[in-house]
Amino acid sequence: MNSMLLDNKGHGRVITELQKAIQARSKLAVLAGFFSIYGFSSLKKDLSNIDEFRLMLSRWDDASPQTLAGTPQETRLKNKLDQSRVAKECAAWLKKHVQARAMTGQMAFPPQNMFHVQNSDNAFVVQGGSHFTATGLGEIKSDAFEINMGISDVDTTKQLLQWFDTIWKDNKATQEIKNELLAHLKYLAEDKPANLIYFITLYNIFK
Repeated sequence: MNSMLLDNKGHGRVITELQKAIQARSKLAVLAGFFSIYGFSSLKKDLSNIDEFRLMLSRWDDASPQTLAGTPQETRLKNKLDQSRVAKECAAWLKKHVQARAMTGQMAFPPQNMFHVQNSDNAFVVQGGSHFTATGLGEIKSDAFEINMGISDVDTTKQLLQWFDTIWKDNKATQEIKNELLAHLKYLAEDKPANLIYFITLYNIFK
């Protein structure tokens, strides 16, 4: 099958197909509007032995620094109060494996997100509405209706990677943000006062 529908409901989950595709030494190229530490955590085991991970965020100037700590749909995960641990793990992985860039304000946001997995003998792409978050991956349920296509056609996956590379290499369209991401993760990983955790818990309960 060269393509499949993935809606994180009755037609398959994004995370399931990515876990099938990712191998040791895989190279990933990901374009997403939002990235959260819980998106990383959902794929942590699969991403531990990859060869390369290029992350390009299309909405960094908008809300990505805030959503890094978890989107509103990931409240159930945030309520576990393990943000510090997850942020530390995410930072260690990002520092070792990830190159990170973001589209500049002059670059129009593309309407699609994309996960491209390149292996030595095959490639697989998820293209559609899902961000790199636990919700977007389908790890946790969401009321949102998302549509993605899983693509394994050789020519199409090659063309999509070429398209990604064109934007990635354009220094006028993108900028390096790895150090900024690490700084945000360092803040999330720091021990917070007990009363702050208490107020965050109350906020999530009563909002």
